[in-house]
Amino acid sequence: MFFGNLLLLLYKQTKIKLENFSLLRKYNNEVFSLLLNILVVFIKKDDVKMSAFFYEELKNSVFETTNTMYEKTMMIFLKELINIMKSKNYNERNIEKIISLFSCLF
Repeated sequence: MFFGNLLLLLYKQTKIKLENFSLLRKYNNEVFSLLLNILVVFIKKDDVKMSAFFYEELKNSVFETTNTMYEKTMMIFLKELINIMKSKNYNERNIEKIISLFSCLF
C-alpha cells in the first residue's frame, strides 16, 4: 500500500507541472503517457479501485482535438480491461479487434 500512496503523491505533483507544459505542442501528450503508465501499474497490481480512478483521470486528460489513433485505441482497450477486472459485462469483440490491431502494428 505504501507504493500506491507514494505513486499518488508523485502523480499529483507531476500532473500540475505537466499541465503547465501541455499547451506546448511538444508536451501535449505527456500527461496521457504519465497516466497510462500509472494505470498499467495498478492494473498489474489488480487494484480495481485505483485502476478505475486513473482511467477516469486519463479519460479527462484526453483532448478531443488531439486524440491520436493510439490514444483512442488504448482508451477502448483499458475500458474493457477494467470492466473485466470489475467482472462487469465487457465487449470481447472490441478486445479481440484491438489485440489484432496491436499485433499488426508491432
